[in-house]
Amino acid sequence: MMMLRMRDIMKTPPILIDARCPLGDALATMDAACVRHLPVVDARDEVIGIVSRSDVEVALGLERAVRGERSDWRVADIMHHPVRTIPLDSAVFEAAAILAEEKIGALPVVDAANRVAGIVTAWDFVDVARRLLVGLDAVPHAEPESVTTH
Repeated sequence: MMMLRMRDIMKTPPILIDARCPLGDALATMDAACVRHLPVVDARDEVIGIVSRSDVEVALGLERAVRGERSDWRVADIMHHPVRTIPLDSAVFEAAAILAEEKIGALPVVDAANRVAGIVTAWDFVDVARRLLVGLDAVPHAEPESVTTH
């Protein structure tokens, strides 16, 4: 069996978000894309943080409790940084170890220029296991381009 690399299981296109994006827009982006994590990028699409759906929901709830319905918090106010990433050609078992040891749910996959090429989540590993358990190839194949929300 060949060794799986990050490029084999990562989700593409990565749905990216700008640090200046309002939290409400971040939540809407997650809803529209059916994702729970968004890598936060700078103008060069280099990863500078990550935000999860639960981070956004908690922050919006706290903000509404303090300020009412007015919302001026941005992704930069709550994102996790620095963010742990993994290189595109890394072995998949390395990502699994990072997710398990650090108890995190997602890991941006970066190219040699530190630009986000994809994302891998704990659910991706569940899918690989499911596929193997029913006798399918470990990974289905597809790879379109990246999307950025500002």
